[in-house]
Amino acid sequence: MIAQTDQHNMEPLAISFPPEAVKSVILGELISPENRALIEKIAADKYPAAEVRTARRELFTYTLKVE
Repeated sequence: MIAQTDQHNMEPLAISFPPEAVKSVILGELISPENRALIEKIAADKYPAAEVRTARRELFTYTLKVE
């Protein structure tokens, strides 16, 4: 997991999990194709059972749909 911090002068934090703990990886709908490909490769290598999914906004509502 990469967690963005709101503190200045700090890089995003990278946190790792045991492979059996990760069931899915959910990406935001605006992720670049390059970053998506990179994350999909990392997930396949480190978390082979995890499904890579995308969270998308539903139009005209405050709902997220995870595909």
